[in-house]
Amino acid sequence: MKTLTKILSIYLFVLLCSCSSDDDEEIIPFSPEQLQGVWRISLYQNQVRNISYDGIDILLEFDGESAALRAFNEEATTLGSYEVDPFEIDSERVWQLQIGLDITDDAHEVLENIRGNWTVKQVFLDASKIEFEKALNPQFDLEVLHLERITNINE
Repeated sequence: MKTLTKILSIYLFVLLCSCSSDDDEEIIPFSPEQLQGVWRISLYQNQVRNISYDGIDILLEFDGESAALRAFNEEATTLGSYEVDPFEIDSERVWQLQIGLDITDDAHEVLENIRGNWTVKQVFLDASKIEFEKALNPQFDLEVLHLERITNINE
C-alpha cells in the first residue's frame, strides 16, 4: 500500500510540474517595424532606483527615411530620434535601440535616463511589450526598460 501511495504521489507531482500556465506570455523574435506606435514606459530600473514615468507616452514613427521620437504628456512634448541596428554576439543576432532626445525643459528632464543604447531582450506576443537592457558598467550596473504598446500606428 505504501508503494502504491508513493507511486501515485510521484505521478501527481510530475503531472503538476509538467503543466504550463495559461498565463505564460509567448516570446517572439524582434523586428524594427514592431517599434512603430505609441508606447508607455511600464518599468525603468537601475541598481539604485526605480523612476516613475506615469503619464509620459512615447510615439515612435518611421517614414522610410527618418525615425522620429516624441515623448509627451499634459505638460510638455520632447522631440528626438531613434535608430535600430543589428549586431552579432557569439554568432547570434542582437538588436540595439539607440534613443536620442532633445531635452530642453525641466518637465521631461527625467527622460535623460532613457537616452542611449538599449539592447532588445524580449518581445512578447503581438509586440505588446518589449523589454530592453543597458549596461552602464559591464561588471555591475544594469538598467532595465520595459515599453508597453498603447496603439499601433500600422493598423
